[in-house]
Amino acid sequence: MQKAEILLHQVERHICEAECCITRQQMVITKLEQGGRTAAVAHARDLLTATLASLEASWAHRRALLLERY
Repeated sequence: MQKAEILLHQVERHICEAECCITRQQMVITKLEQGGRTAAVAHARDLLTATLASLEASWAHRRALLLERY
């Protein structure tokens, strides 16, 4: 397998892991909403927003590295 294919596979794996993390956080938010836990919902949404921002920065960095190399 070429180096670029290996890197692409790693990126795909990280995307899958991130999607699972986001799905879990969304499920937690739904359960908190159903339980009427307003403050906890706000906190969980803040965590989800931070997770998404972190992922976005990470993917931008990885993309830049891949474009630089290939």
